[in-house]
Amino acid sequence: MSYYLCKYNGGNITPLDGPMRSRTVVNMIHSLGDLSRQKVGYCNASRYELAKRKLYPRTKAGDAKLLIDMAANRLESAHQTYQFFYIKDKLYYPVFIDADGDQIEEVQDDEYGSLCESCVTWGLMHFAQQQKKGKYDDIEGLHHIQLWQESSPEHCDFVSCGHCGEYIDVSVLHTFSQEIDHWTDIVTDEDFKRQVDFPRDAWVMRELLISSDAYQNHPAELLKLANRVLDNKPYKAC
Repeated sequence: MSYYLCKYNGGNITPLDGPMRSRTVVNMIHSLGDLSRQKVGYCNASRYELAKRKLYPRTKAGDAKLLIDMAANRLESAHQTYQFFYIKDKLYYPVFIDADGDQIEEVQDDEYGSLCESCVTWGLMHFAQQQKKGKYDDIEGLHHIQLWQESSPEHCDFVSCGHCGEYIDVSVLHTFSQEIDHWTDIVTDEDFKRQVDFPRDAWVMRELLISSDAYQNHPAELLKLANRVLDNKPYKAC
């Protein structure tokens, strides 16, 4: 992705300098102050589609959003690899069923309470074995255990399959910042440099960076993550 320093007036955008690389833009952001009065900003543009561009005004909010988007671009290739080859599409959960085929209640299982479509057969065998061993003898009227698909999965955080460990594509509200805090404060620099290009971890970080809910609920934490993705240097918006 290349960028242009632009002058803007309403819907009219005039490139002043560029194209320039992300690193040059980041350095300029931190060497120049707020230029909102001069109506100067950055445009992102692909090499072949200059017309399809997005303007980032040289304001504190504009600089922060640009850094976040640049970090998301940095992770895009690894993110797409995981999205194409590994991500799971369907979320299943175990349910106690009576002799009439009706639901009694959900099975409360911290380890295997969420399973993907690839692990349904394994899950049915696992819970059948647990039932045979008498683990659920206290459930009145229990006949067997089924796995039901969650129709519109919406969760506060990412969900992974309890058996294979791959992430399941659910709607994440990002109500809390624990996942962002994990990548900004808990993971060491040495581990982060390795994990930032690992498809599974890059997928999570980019999902955070491109989430409008995460940006609305945790803008400062998300900027901190973007700063770390951008070569682990402590960038801060002006």
